Amino acid sequence: LQHLTARQDAWFVEIGEVGLVYLTNMILERDADLNVLFWDGKLRKDRKAAVRQVIAGAFKEFDLPRISAILPSTNPALQRLLGDVGLTVEGTIRKGWQVNPVVDAVYLGILKEEATWPVIPLNTSV
Repeated sequence: LQHLTARQDAWFVEIGEVGLVYLTNMILERDADLNVLFWDGKLRKDRKAAVRQVIAGAFKEFDLPRISAILPSTNPALQRLLGDVGLTVEGTIRKGWQVNPVVDAVYLGILKEEATWPVIPLNTSV
């Protein structure tokens, strides 16, 4: 909620009526944290294009050299989706996801030069 109301280091992109793909903790010309949220919790293959569009748009719009994502090790479906769009596992943060019970967190990242898919104009009104 703080990212929506008070902080200015976030960028939210609505994915039609199915969810949000958003960046938080953005530091221009450095890094940002990628977050993916679909209301139905499904990570179907057709949603990869939306995530790719947001990543490509962020690289262009904010001149970011990299984008990172941290997710719980208990979510292999999201890890697979992010891998399919180009993020690489960079490490594991032991006991890094503070839920009950505490689980490891997986750290992923993508560099601007690794985002090699065709750039499709980002339409945030979809």
